[in-house]
Amino acid sequence: MIDALAFVLATDVGSEPTSTPKNLEPAAAVMYGAEGTSAFTILVGGGSDRDGASYAQGIAEYSWFVAEGLGLGLYASGIGVWQPIEDAAGGGVGLDLRWHFIREASWSVYGELGCGVQFTNHDVPANSTDTNFAPWAGLGVRHQLDASTSLMLGVQWFHQSNARTDEQNPGRNSIGAYVGLSWSL
Repeated sequence: MIDALAFVLATDVGSEPTSTPKNLEPAAAVMYGAEGTSAFTILVGGGSDRDGASYAQGIAEYSWFVAEGLGLGLYASGIGVWQPIEDAAGGGVGLDLRWHFIREASWSVYGELGCGVQFTNHDVPANSTDTNFAPWAGLGVRHQLDASTSLMLGVQWFHQSNARTDEQNPGRNSIGAYVGLSWSL
């Protein structure tokens, strides 16, 4: 008898039965690069110049989309430079803009430009300085792999020089390519 009383008390006897909507539509997916969203991106790549120097670089970046398709990023990088006189290794930080000027649901084409400062253990280029400014510009494509992950592929012009902060400023211009993953946050 106590079990029957507990059952009656636990059941809302006087209320109307509630129904569950049968056609619940999933929430619309947010497009990559939507204003107000952000992304975390890891890129690896490298390149070379006409004088026989080459580099490999890894970048970790956090981007905020300040307008539709326009991301403002803060990045940290590590770099290795192989050059005729003395190889170098180092790292740096910088800012970039990436504009996805053609955007579809699962892919985009973008242009990018940025500038950072790099610190290396030897002069880059040789006989200059170990602290350099590193502006760059490029083009790339993004392909969505799943709801939050995208593959990034790009090519870029990459410059390294001390911006005339020293008497010697030979500078270096390289052409490079990269691949990476970007996660929508």
